[in-house]
Amino acid sequence: MQTAIPRAARVGAVVTAALAGLIVVLAIATQQSAIIAILGAAAMVLALLVAAASAWRHPVVPPSPASAGPAVAAGPAASADPEPADAEHSAVASAAPALTTVGRLSRIGTWTYDYGTGDVTWSDEVAEIHGQPAGYRPTSEESLEYFTAGDRNRLRDAITLSAEDGDPFMEECLIDAADGARRTILIIGEPLRDEQGRPQLLRGTIQDLTPWREAESSAEAQRRRFTELTRALPLAVWSATADGVVDYVSEALADYAGGDVQDFVGDGWLSLVHPHDKEMMVERWSTSIENAQPYEVECRVRSRDGEHRWHRVSAKPEVGNDGRVARWWGSSIDIHRTRALKQQAQQLARERDVILDSMSDGVLGLDAHWNITYMNDHAQEMLGQARESLLGHDLRTEYPNIINTPVHDAYRTAIATREQQFLSFHDRTQDRWLEITATPSELGITVFLRDVTQTRLLSEQLEQAQRLEAVGRLTGGIAHDFNNLLTVVIGGADAVARDGGISPESREMIGLVRQAADRGGQLTSRLLAFARRQPLSPQHTDLNRLLEEFAPLLHRTLGSGITITSVLEPGLPPALVDPGQFENAVLNLAINARDAMPDGGSLTLETSLQHLDERYTTAHAEVDPGTYVTVTVTDSGTGIAPEALDHLFEPFFTTKEVGQGSGMGLAMAWGFARQSGGHITVYSEVGIGSAFRLYLPLAPAGSAAATSARATRTAPESGSGVILLAEDDPLVRSFATDHLRALGYDVVPTSTGPEAVARLEEMETIDLLFTDVIMPEGMTGRDLARHVVAARPGTPVLYASGYTENVIMHDGRLDEGVALLTKPYSAQELALRVHEQMTGAAGEE
Repeated sequence: MQTAIPRAARVGAVVTAALAGLIVVLAIATQQSAIIAILGAAAMVLALLVAAASAWRHPVVPPSPASAGPAVAAGPAASADPEPADAEHSAVASAAPALTTVGRLSRIGTWTYDYGTGDVTWSDEVAEIHGQPAGYRPTSEESLEYFTAGDRNRLRDAITLSAEDGDPFMEECLIDAADGARRTILIIGEPLRDEQGRPQLLRGTIQDLTPWREAESSAEAQRRRFTELTRALPLAVWSATADGVVDYVSEALADYAGGDVQDFVGDGWLSLVHPHDKEMMVERWSTSIENAQPYEVECRVRSRDGEHRWHRVSAKPEVGNDGRVARWWGSSIDIHRTRALKQQAQQLARERDVILDSMSDGVLGLDAHWNITYMNDHAQEMLGQARESLLGHDLRTEYPNIINTPVHDAYRTAIATREQQFLSFHDRTQDRWLEITATPSELGITVFLRDVTQTRLLSEQLEQAQRLEAVGRLTGGIAHDFNNLLTVVIGGADAVARDGGISPESREMIGLVRQAADRGGQLTSRLLAFARRQPLSPQHTDLNRLLEEFAPLLHRTLGSGITITSVLEPGLPPALVDPGQFENAVLNLAINARDAMPDGGSLTLETSLQHLDERYTTAHAEVDPGTYVTVTVTDSGTGIAPEALDHLFEPFFTTKEVGQGSGMGLAMAWGFARQSGGHITVYSEVGIGSAFRLYLPLAPAGSAAATSARATRTAPESGSGVILLAEDDPLVRSFATDHLRALGYDVVPTSTGPEAVARLEEMETIDLLFTDVIMPEGMTGRDLARHVVAARPGTPVLYASGYTENVIMHDGRLDEGVALLTKPYSAQELALRVHEQMTGAAGEE
């Protein structure tokens, strides 16, 4: 008898085996190793069904003892089939080519073992798996030798057990093939029994699992590498489905948040987000999913200790071949420290900007290619453009006028040598001076721009003032000695002139000497005025009234060719000036104007009230802010060349022809204005004329009213009383002593202060101390006067000097109660002032 398998089962097995083969082929063709590994087992099982359902006839095997043969066999035992071929055999035969193809592609073959004969048969596929050629037929013992030792014993046990209980077996084993390869195989076997239940034939399949096991091993290795990589990364990695559902998070997130990775898939990750950030994150995530655009936000994520730290969460879509999003891959990195540092850097940058913007210097940053990288507010003002229009632009392109200039050279040198560069640069486009410092750095150079136009102007003014001060000290010293000489000359000329016995020729000569001495006195007076050493008696003065009274003298002095016009501001407040010196200053300005109009012209005297603000006085350091009475003298003359304006007030400087002026008139006016606490300016245009403006201080309330500057007084013919005379110059001392004695006074002459003190102790009475101001041996006239008044209270004092050096005057003004006879003086002036002091009728000169 033989065991028959139903036709439907046999045909179904064939079709199913073919289908399994096609699945395996598809898996291999798509190169999906994971699918191969999974479907390979399915193909193997289906192949087993093919083997079990194969349609062939088995011969009736004579009864024989059951034997668990030691070898694995291949193929059915050959026997005659008593039944004729039918449709079932045709179906199976027609399926054979497909089965062969499936076996080759899925690396599956069949085998049989005959319990009776011990013969083993292999299909060509099985022979190939064992490294043998097609048609190879091993012995039963040889077929077991291919298996490794452990697997060989386990397989024997499985075969024995299958023969005993008749159940199929399936084992995965390792074999060492004849070609030297070690392969993993799956061996399946099923015993066939006779009617008495004795095993007759063992048949089954062998499949080479090596490719699938290698694929599984590779996939596992990749999985392990991916896991280790995500653990090593300083960030959390996650992925989401195409519709945005998070389906994977790395262990880094679980370690950070304190939990299991499964806690944060789906919507679990939202539990970590700060409540204030959730809505924003969800909204942006939805937008990215909808538009298939990359996702990036900064939000606060809770850590395991409850602290919410800032993270940057980002994701990018994986787009399939069809252009649709297949998956999202994302990461989350802790930027808490970075964000804090960034905020600190921003705060420092803001503080830096505040500091740099508060500087009066312009600060400019340039990279190595001359591109502007930074500008503070003052740099914008200096460059005349907003930083938005210059940042990132080449400085040379924006300001081509600096090319091939010292600025260009300094910047190039700073970049090339890495050494700081300094220079001063005159910007002719805006007529200003800049001090430039170029400091190199790793990023380029930092340029500091300082506008020193006003500083240079003030420096020039200071230099001029110092020069004038030096000249003033020199002229003051010269004037002191010169005045002593002129005093003697004038006194001697007057004495000779009083002699009635001299000839007319001698008297004429004496007149010339007196005129020369007077001119010398005027010169020293102007020198002292320029040096601001002349004694002033400032008074409450109505300048409008004084100019009206002064107008006739101006008309006589300037001549008929000059038209004089007065424009006087009504209600002008009084000024605090010395009236006589004011008239001299105006007269000098008028004479200077007349000389500039040789063919005649017009001269205008104008008064007004002007306020000088701090901006003006910053540029003119010699004057203080405030309100001033101004007197402007304007002419229609030839004007003054620009190069002469800076030297105009220097002594002996003149633009006139040689012999046409002393060069002291404007110097005297400048000195008067400065000594009075005021200021003088000049504006001139060549061919049009000039305007000189005196700024004079307002008179405070309660100051003394001015008396007429031109009041005349008569000297007495004689006098009486005791005079202590202190004069260090022997010629002046002799002249004063002789003249006063000639008038009837008892004179005690001394040459120094200490000598005068000693002589005072010998004097019974003293009616007047007449002393020079500047004297040697450490005692000035002021010191002597204090000593005398202390020793003899009520003693009147008359000072004489051509150069007071702030002994009896301060800030250019005589101290209160001081009577001064200015050198050089005449015999008449000496007699008058001595008489006034001794009689108590002193007036101020």
